[in-house]
Amino acid sequence: MNLLHRFNLFNNMKLINRNESLSLSGCLLLMFLTSMSVIQFGPFLQAETETNDESEVKLLVGKVTTVFDGDTLQFCPKVDEECVDDDLIEVDLWGVDAPELDLKKQFHAEEAKQYLESQVSDETVVLEVVSKDETNRQFVKVFIVNHPHSNLNLHLLLEGKGWANVPEESDSKEYELAEEFARDQRKGLWREVEPIEPWVWREQQAEGEKPETFGD
Repeated sequence: MNLLHRFNLFNNMKLINRNESLSLSGCLLLMFLTSMSVIQFGPFLQAETETNDESEVKLLVGKVTTVFDGDTLQFCPKVDEECVDDDLIEVDLWGVDAPELDLKKQFHAEEAKQYLESQVSDETVVLEVVSKDETNRQFVKVFIVNHPHSNLNLHLLLEGKGWANVPEESDSKEYELAEEFARDQRKGLWREVEPIEPWVWREQQAEGEKPETFGD
């Protein structure tokens, strides 16, 4: 199955016009990022694309059943039928690290979760499996079929719902640019003066420190 990238200048200009305070550089950055996030899929989607060639992209098509936090969700890899418990897959968003949602939740953690829920609810989504960790947990890019924010990972960063967290060897520089755009516009979590990165937050908690907590 091929993914077709479509540059949609008209939609980009509508986004820019809704925020007339953007600088010229900000406008150009937003046009670039949103053009990369618009994806259309062919009319014939299968529930799963299997391949024996590790260099090929593995895609899963189905529905999101549960959102645990701003970057973790449960997925049913079926389109036209219900999943049983054994079918469900828990995955993490690749390239996105959202504020931690636990007993000592970070600023904007609950809002990030709720926003992710609002985007995937009742939608057909395509997961591109990018990598796995040592426990075989899958890290995915999420694409929403026939949706204005089809590249969800990138869109979440543009809205300030998380930090870009991509490997140094990755060529996905648009993720860092999306974070930079949200930070410059003080969107989402960037409304906080000095937000703490989730990986720093986790280290502090593991070491027994008690970082200051914030509400949304």
